[in-house]
Amino acid sequence: MPELNDPRAGDFEDGSADDHQHWLQAHGLPAPNPGGESQLDALRRYARAYRKIADLSQGRILAVAHGMPIAWLRSAHRSAAAGGSGRPRADFADPGVAFAGTPDRMNSEELVAAAAILERLAAQSG
Repeated sequence: MPELNDPRAGDFEDGSADDHQHWLQAHGLPAPNPGGESQLDALRRYARAYRKIADLSQGRILAVAHGMPIAWLRSAHRSAAAGGSGRPRADFADPGVAFAGTPDRMNSEELVAAAAILERLAAQSG
């Protein structure tokens, strides 16, 4: 599912994560990466993908994704579990997602709740 790719970094592709992190801190989530997409556009894309997955009728689904979509989902899931309090966050330089890590287990309601929090964040920040 291409919606779960990392944000399109544009001019920062294959560059230094530190340079990109500094640029993000200076310009914020709404600013598109030069030649790429904004972090908010990526959040909206992730939320659409998570809603699509939640709508699937199969009993269990394994979704393998890049680090940033997983980091945002985990953060939004924690926020949803806390009643929607707290602002989800993900660190571009170190999303904290281990390669071949332990799967995250969520039911469709939890996935939809996390997607809604990502959508709210994108709407408030944009």
